[in-house]
Amino acid sequence: MTIADCAVAATADPSSLDGLLAMKLAGGKSVGRDALEREVKKQRQAGQESVRAKKVVCPLTSGVTVQIAGGDLDLPGVVDVLSDLLSQAKKAVTDKNDVLAFMAVLRAKAKDKKAS
Repeated sequence: MTIADCAVAATADPSSLDGLLAMKLAGGKSVGRDALEREVKKQRQAGQESVRAKKVVCPLTSGVTVQIAGGDLDLPGVVDVLSDLLSQAKKAVTDKNDVLAFMAVLRAKAKDKKAS
């Protein structure tokens, strides 16, 4: 266990420390601070009932508004959606697509997924 691992463990519920230690020992170096942090967050959220919304509107200080709609979204779901969108946008930039082409690709992927 590194100092960073201990710092994460310090934020965990004391009753879950045995499980975190077992996870770290079983995974060795492949289980880093980030994996422990995800596990602590997952355990913390498991004890809470999450608030959900059908539409999330996020006005930013830049004047841009990001809107996510569809299904029942909780905050971890919003993070997942935005992470997926960010990775697809980065790929589009790497592929030298413009914003209109990016939107068309997303529309086509969504349409294909609905058809499946």
